[in-house]
Amino acid sequence: PGHLQTPPPPTLVKARLTTELLASIALTGFSIAVAAGYARVFTGWDFFGDLVVLALSGHAFGFVARRLRLPGFVSVPLTVALMVWIIAAVHYRDSMWLLIPTGDTLELFRQEIEAVRQQFRTEVAPVSFEGGWDVLAAIGISLAVALSDAFAFRALAGVEALVPGGALFIF
Repeated sequence: PGHLQTPPPPTLVKARLTTELLASIALTGFSIAVAAGYARVFTGWDFFGDLVVLALSGHAFGFVARRLRLPGFVSVPLTVALMVWIIAAVHYRDSMWLLIPTGDTLELFRQEIEAVRQQFRTEVAPVSFEGGWDVLAAIGISLAVALSDAFAFRALAGVEALVPGGALFIF
């Protein structure tokens, strides 16, 4: 009582929305560039479409969650859950029940990651975008997208938002 806040003028609201949208687009572009960096890891460009879908989906969901004013402790786990679901739907759709991951989905995931773990010491890039390497790349992009979006728009970090993608690109 006594401290009524007046809403910001519509021009300021529009300017903030435009700035946030442009920043989201720029960060999405950076994530797509990081995905393109996998060209050094995989033979051909079969990987690119799947990773772009993850970058677009993760950043778009982050933008919508911010517009809905979802708190970070809700939106960040939801972003990760969305990315996990997309990875499962793209790579393990046949093992899902009504597009819901099952125990078979988790077992296939475990087997592929184990195969990649065993091959990691001996394989030399470029490798085929299959057999678990595809899922590992998807996990890397998903983590970079979720972290960079959270750093940029939840923690209000500047250049630090580029660290997850930059680290993945270097690796």
